[in-house]
Amino acid sequence: MTTTPHFSHALFTTPFDHITDFTELADNCSQFVGVLVECDDPIQKMVLCGRLSACLALLQPTLLEPVPGYLKASLTVDDLPLDVPVFEPEVDQLRRYCQLLTQMLLAHKGRHRAAVKKPGGAYAYPAYGT
Repeated sequence: MTTTPHFSHALFTTPFDHITDFTELADNCSQFVGVLVECDDPIQKMVLCGRLSACLALLQPTLLEPVPGYLKASLTVDDLPLDVPVFEPEVDQLRRYCQLLTQMLLAHKGRHRAAVKKPGGAYAYPAYGT
């Protein structure tokens, strides 16, 4: 008998769509990734990857649009930071990269291999199909 998984985490039910503000979409993506890296359940990981992928797809058309007036105050600082980050990719390039990583995670879920702990504490991954 199969059981239906019960997702209690709010990220599994957080609503978002094409009218969701880009800052909210970006925050959702950040939260999905934060939970995804800590998650051990393969079904929950797949759901999180799917929601991350959908959120990134919705974020894409908003990246090059002007910032809405009501958000400018929350995104503006009086003093520039002393340290400027060296990593400054184009926003759409970064979004495509994130989307491709998410799609790769989704594609490899069916081919998950469990690590086997060997004597001495090292981990080995068995060959596919074993």
